[in-house]
Amino acid sequence: MLARASAREREMGMRMAVGATRGRLIRQLLAESLLLGLTGALLGAQLAHGLTRLLVASISTDSAPLFVDLAMDWRLLGFTSGITVLTCVLFGLAPALRATRVSPGAVQKSSGRSATSGRARFGLRRVLVVSQIAMSLMLVVGAILFARSLQKLATLDAGFTQNGVLELDLDLTALHLPVDRRAEFKGLVLRRVRAIPGVESAAEAGIVPLSGKGMNRQVLVDRAGQVIEGKSELNEISPKYFATWHTPILAGGILTIAIR
Repeated sequence: MLARASAREREMGMRMAVGATRGRLIRQLLAESLLLGLTGALLGAQLAHGLTRLLVASISTDSAPLFVDLAMDWRLLGFTSGITVLTCVLFGLAPALRATRVSPGAVQKSSGRSATSGRARFGLRRVLVVSQIAMSLMLVVGAILFARSLQKLATLDAGFTQNGVLELDLDLTALHLPVDRRAEFKGLVLRRVRAIPGVESAAEAGIVPLSGKGMNRQVLVDRAGQVIEGKSELNEISPKYFATWHTPILAGGILTIAIR
């Protein structure tokens, strides 16, 4: 836009020489900038929507299908339109002011050259172009690395089955059950769930995989019985937990503890 403004300085000077006001020329340049920005925003939204579908299809596999709701969000589209208008006003005003700042007499005296061209302004345009290309390249490289990482994560063997599993959060506060009766109630729920036709296995766990939660205790001690600094990750699970996730036991065994 700065380059176009420099190239149109002679045109703006001629228009002001025949009676056009500077404010009217600025409005014209802002209207052109707004039209260009809105066109770019619409094309960018369509391109982003299509590339998002392509990205989801590329990282989804038959064994691990990925579902993402790609419906158009009008709130996001409205936000993008607002940012587009604000960007056009901010970045279109400076070139418009620059193009209309020339004197009509100086434009008529200059033979085809820009009346305000100079080494410093050319250097500024060069710095802006280099910066824009560098930032765009960083965004493209970052997007490619993100897509590659997401594709590898989607095909990674997480150690548990990811298909045909339903995870439910059970909140017992509304039942006002005493603490000593909660284990019995959870066992009753598990037995009823396992009796549902089509259910192969069901289990209870305090923390499920990929939930982002964790629980640990300091249980490391030395021979003298003194506690050593350290944490042990733990989880409260019910029988058939590993069978429900189809997680094989690679080493060690299952320790069953009855809580009364």
